[in-house]
Amino acid sequence: MPREPVRAAFPDSVVNISVQIPGWLKNDILDLTEKLEVPVGSWVVAQLLRATREGNGLPPVAEPHGPLLTPEEMIRLYARGETIMSPCGTPGVCEGQTMERELVGGMEFCSVCRIRFG
Repeated sequence: MPREPVRAAFPDSVVNISVQIPGWLKNDILDLTEKLEVPVGSWVVAQLLRATREGNGLPPVAEPHGPLLTPEEMIRLYARGETIMSPCGTPGVCEGQTMERELVGGMEFCSVCRIRFG
C-alpha cells in the first residue's frame, strides 16, 4: 500500500519522488528524451513544472521575442540616440530625464523609474 505524500520540510531543497509507471510509458519517455537529446530527469522536471503552472492557472512561459542585445549593440544604439541606457533598453516613465534622486541604503536611485545612479 503506498504511503501518504509528505510535504517537503525545506521547500528550497532538492527531493526525490518515486512513481510507478507502466514499462511502455518508460520506454516512450526514454525514446523521446534520446531523440530530443535531453536527460530524462530534466525532461520530467520540465513536464512537472509545466503541468503545475497550468494547474495553478498561471500562463505558460513566454517565448523570447528575439535575441538579447550584446553590450556592444546596446552602446551602438545609445550612441545613435535610438535608445536610452536602462535595464530593459526602453525609456521609463521619466523618459531618461534627470529627476530627483532618492537615497536608499547609501545608493542613489531615480525617484520616478527607480533606476540606480552610478
